[in-house]
Formats: sequence, structure tokens, C-alpha cells
Amino acid sequence: MDSDQVNGVGGALSDSTVSNLWIEHTKRAFWLDGPFDNLRITGTRMRDVTADGLNFRKGVTNSSVTQSHVRNSGDDGLAKAYGA
Repeated sequence: MDSDQVNGVGGALSDSTVSNLWIEHTKRAFWLDGPFDNLRITGTRMRDVTADGLNFRKGVTNSSVTQSHVRNSGDDGLAKAYGA
């Protein structure tokens, strides 16, 4: 992992909804750092990213991704990481 934060959406988004985004040609579509709770992502398109389509990282709970499409991610399509 490197420190270059080139993400479509990043941060901690408690009690939020993200819908109908089209994200492509970036490093990651979503890189979301916990702890946070209750995020809903729906109707998104994550395409042609060099790393993860989406990564829930460090303590993301009660959150979901529905009715979304991931294509051509260089690493994980959808991931949950527990480490640093």
C-alpha cells in the first residue's frame, strides 16, 4: 500500500447514503476508513481503477453495497480490511 490518496470517495461516512455515482480511471473508487457505522452505497459503477473498487477499512460496521457494478479493478473488487 502506498500513501497516494487518489480515490473517488474517501473518509468516514457514518449514517450516510451514496447513490448513483459512476467512478472510473482513478486509483480506487472508494477507500473508506473506519471506525464508522451505517453507510449505504447503492447504484454505483466502479470501473477501470488501478487498485480496489471499494475497501471498507478498520472498523466499518452495519454498512452495505447493493445494486452496484465493479469492472476491471486492478486489485479487489469489494474488500474489507482489518489492518493498518
